[in-house]
Amino acid sequence: MTLDDRSVRVDGDVVGTYEAGGALDTAWRALLGEAVSLDDVALALHLRDWTPPEVPEAERAAALAVDQALEREIAVTALDPDALPAVPGAANLDRAMSALVGRPRRMLELAEAIGDLDLEGVRVHVGEDVTVAEGETVVGSMVMVDGDLEVRGEVDGSVVVVGGALRLPEGGRVTGDVRLSDARIFRDGGEVEGDVANVRRDRDMVDRDRVRDEIRSELRDELRDEFESRREGGMAFAPFRRVGRAIGELIGSLVSILVVGVVGGGAAVYFVRENLEVIAETARRAPLRAGMVGFAGAFLTVPVWILGALALIVTIVGILALPFWIVLFPVAVVLAAAVGYLAVAEGVGEWLARQRHPKLNWVRLSNPYSTVVAGVGALSIWFVAANAVQLLGFLGFVSVLLTIFGCMVTAAAVLVGFGAVLLTRGGRRPDYPAEGGAFWGDPWDEDLGFGGSPSTPPSEGPVGGPAEAHGPDAGETT
Repeated sequence: MTLDDRSVRVDGDVVGTYEAGGALDTAWRALLGEAVSLDDVALALHLRDWTPPEVPEAERAAALAVDQALEREIAVTALDPDALPAVPGAANLDRAMSALVGRPRRMLELAEAIGDLDLEGVRVHVGEDVTVAEGETVVGSMVMVDGDLEVRGEVDGSVVVVGGALRLPEGGRVTGDVRLSDARIFRDGGEVEGDVANVRRDRDMVDRDRVRDEIRSELRDELRDEFESRREGGMAFAPFRRVGRAIGELIGSLVSILVVGVVGGGAAVYFVRENLEVIAETARRAPLRAGMVGFAGAFLTVPVWILGALALIVTIVGILALPFWIVLFPVAVVLAAAVGYLAVAEGVGEWLARQRHPKLNWVRLSNPYSTVVAGVGALSIWFVAANAVQLLGFLGFVSVLLTIFGCMVTAAAVLVGFGAVLLTRGGRRPDYPAEGGAFWGDPWDEDLGFGGSPSTPPSEGPVGGPAEAHGPDAGETT
């Protein structure tokens, strides 16, 4: 019997109509609510004794048909437990159905597990453990709900287990199929002649695959819609975005040059001017040798740092100094590389000052601040050029090439400067380039036009200082 969409159906046939929330609808819902708490004979008597309420004329035929169907379907023999047919397991079938009232999930799992099995002569057990003893044969299928079944003998039929376990020790045998739902099977030498199917696992896998496919489909649709909306909405502004991004990168490059040249170069000139000039002169006279030493020093930095830490661990005093070594050694390496880079930049700036270009009148040999800033700008001009090319909106490969070349120039300047720092011990050996040092007159450097005559040492002041390097600007000595 069904009350749905204002139609009352009995065995699928429409027997009348009802109003949603009306007298018949309310009485029917009340009957179902009371029936859930009843079982066995009390449930049957309650259904049989139900009488339709006072209903409008339009619902009277439907209410009468429901009342007659209930009285007709509930046989008198069903109210007498002794009149039940002698079917194996029928004595607990009624108790099993009563135990599952109000548990729709378990009833659904049981229905899925049973499927199309032949349940003639079925034995149903709910909430209890059953053992088929050795030598015993149970004829017919067995259904276990919330209980374990141990088969030491033989079950001549199928076995359905919902919310329990099936154990088949050696000698146990099931001639039919085994259906499991929220259950497990332990075959310790036992035998199942039919198929073993985990209904719930198969259903869950199907559900997971279906949900996964739906999620993927929804994500694809959302991403496609988002992409199309952004493309349609952003096509008109794409050139402006590209130009704005290129201008921002160009400003960033210029600011970096000013920070490194003015702040970093100014600090180096102010605090370590003499050391900076010695390092710059060393890098100018022998760039190849300085570059090789700088590359080797960069390669050995990490091993030296690790070996130094291990050496300090072996002594008590060394352990106390270990934290300072771990922190200060990397800082010293970074500072040496930075000072070396600025020294190379100063050498490049001095070369630019000697060119006497009208646009570079502000670069003077007598002003180390200007030479350092000009050198940093010359070493970084490739990045500025790459940003400028980006403003055109095409020739992207040219911008990439300029960026790569700029990175190579910066790396070479750092390695040469770092090597010059190591050769002069941080610029504390002013006589190293003046007296020749270990590399004076190195044929590698002389063949490329680098180096100078060792017989003309500077007349006064530190190497690379005003007395030696002024040249055409001798009248501007300080």
